[in-house]
Amino acid sequence: MPEDSTAAGEEEDMGYALSSTYTPALTPLDVGVWDIVDINLDPGTLGFSRVGSGAGVPAAGDTVTLFGAVTVTDPGTSDGVTIPMPFVASEAAFYHVHIDTYGTDWSAFGTVENGAETVLRLVIADGTDPAPVFKFLVIYQTANAVDP
Repeated sequence: MPEDSTAAGEEEDMGYALSSTYTPALTPLDVGVWDIVDINLDPGTLGFSRVGSGAGVPAAGDTVTLFGAVTVTDPGTSDGVTIPMPFVASEAAFYHVHIDTYGTDWSAFGTVENGAETVLRLVIADGTDPAPVFKFLVIYQTANAVDP
């Protein structure tokens, strides 16, 4: 028989989960006009989830998944955009960025950077498609319990 890890009279920890959308202000790095496009979300929004083991409250070390798509019109030979993240990323935490370039001839990469705020910096290069769409998924851990 498995041992119960909850002491008598205590309630089990239910964890913390939050899923929503947000509308960040994009900052282009070069000449193109960047927009958030509708990929099963409201136009202009990105989706995110935050999951942690806290007792119904956010905590440092929660896992955040950010997803969405952006398009750029009239990009230069290389171009990019900075996308503010909804939560501060831990400096020491592993993060994963996946950029889907399917359907376009552009190459792309992304990095998570901390400064005054945590941002995703998406950079593209070497394509001819005049309006490429880039779907992305970012997974990272939070630095603190702050929840906007």
